[in-house]
Amino acid sequence: MGDLEIIISVVTTLLAIVALQGKKMTFILIFQLILNALVVFQFYLSNNLSASYICALAIVQVIVLYPYQKRQKSFPVAVTVCFMVGYVALSLLAYTALYDLLTSAAACMFALSVVQKRPAVSRVFSLLNGTLWLVFDLLASAYTSLPVHITIFVAAVISIIRLDRGYWCEKFQRKTEEK
Repeated sequence: MGDLEIIISVVTTLLAIVALQGKKMTFILIFQLILNALVVFQFYLSNNLSASYICALAIVQVIVLYPYQKRQKSFPVAVTVCFMVGYVALSLLAYTALYDLLTSAAACMFALSVVQKRPAVSRVFSLLNGTLWLVFDLLASAYTSLPVHITIFVAAVISIIRLDRGYWCEKFQRKTEEK
C-alpha cells in the first residue's frame, strides 16, 4: 500500500465516522459525497474498477438527491430504481469475478440509505452497505479499502445504538402493540 493510499484511507475513515453521526440527512449526504469521491480514487489506485465505477455513480446520485433532501421532499422512486439499475449495469460492465456482483448489492443498499428521510433508517442501510463492502474487500483483495469499510460498519453500529436506539425501540413496541 502506497503512502497516498494510506492517507486516503485515513481521511475516508474519519469522514465515514463523521457522516454516520449526522442527525440530518443533508449532513450525511455532504459527507457521503466527499467520502465516495475519495473511495473512487482509492479503488482506482488498487485497480478495482467495478467498485470505482459504482462509487462514481454514487456521487452522481448524491448530487441529484441533495436538493430533494434539502427541501425535505421525497425523491422519486423511479429515479432511485434507475440508479439501482445503473449500479448493476456498471458492475456487469466491469465484471471480472463473481465478487464484483457484491458491488451492485452494496450500491443498492447505498441507494436506499441516501433516499431515506430519517437518518435512523439510513444508518441501517449503511450498516448493510458496509457489510457487503467488507465482504467485497476481502474477496477482491482490496485491502486499502478494508479499514474504511470496517470503520463504516463499526460506526454504523455505534451510531445506531447511540442515536437511534429510542427510534427503533418505539417502532418495535408500536408493531407489537398492533398485533
